[in-house]
Amino acid sequence: MRNAFVRVGPLLFCLLFLIPFACAEEPASIPKKDDRCAELFLRAQKDSYDNYFEKADKEFDKYRSCRPDDPAGDWKKVQNLYFWQRSKQKKDEVILDPVTYAEVMALIDEGVAKTEIKIHAHENGEENSYVEAGLVALRGALERANGQNGGARDSVIRLKQLSDKSGYQDTKYLYGLFLYELERKGGWRRHLLPLIGIPSGDARGGLALIRDAVRNNNGPYVDDIWFAMMGILSDKKVNSKDHAEYEAILGHTLEEVYRRLAPKYPANEMILRLAPAMPSSKAKQ
Repeated sequence: MRNAFVRVGPLLFCLLFLIPFACAEEPASIPKKDDRCAELFLRAQKDSYDNYFEKADKEFDKYRSCRPDDPAGDWKKVQNLYFWQRSKQKKDEVILDPVTYAEVMALIDEGVAKTEIKIHAHENGEENSYVEAGLVALRGALERANGQNGGARDSVIRLKQLSDKSGYQDTKYLYGLFLYELERKGGWRRHLLPLIGIPSGDARGGLALIRDAVRNNNGPYVDDIWFAMMGILSDKKVNSKDHAEYEAILGHTLEEVYRRLAPKYPANEMILRLAPAMPSSKAKQ
């Protein structure tokens, strides 16, 4: 069964990491807006979204020094490093040298440990379970890309467990994205995955979960979901019939999602790529 996972494995994490996680407002674990730590976090996240990776990396380090007990700092630093390497390597999968790989895995483990401490202390438990899911998904993506397939399989199973038990609204998006990608790109081997406790995929059911996750959501990570929707609706491999159905399920067009995100993140790579085709962008020219 491990061979089936090895072939399908990259697909389980692909879209999760093609789309950066954004922050429309501070996470609950961050103090008031005028707090220095909160300002560091928000600035770092904005810079990461706009592909200023080196600057964001330094800012996340400052935030981690300011709030060393907050696992969101570890999560976002690793995520920023992941996209930084993807940009350098020009590949979806990130391959690290053994020393860097060990350092990043240690940082992920540190962040996961912090989430568990906060969850057990009943401190923003639902949100911290979502942060843990983000860390676990990053770990799985790196394990798969760097030849640690057994670890990647375990990370997928753990991600599903976190998604199943979490009451955090955004977690519906993580699981929905997982189901969508698996049916779309998993091939016949995806039907073997239930034997190791992983579902075989459901694109339309996954999109419905993504829709439910974004509806009336003003939470700290909601732009994660909007970017995921933009990635799905701009996928040129989706035929016109399916595209129309996907828009209907999600309840938004690509243009609507673009108009929501472009003013916030004008330097984002996906925003820049889509801009020439967007009517709202053309109208400004």
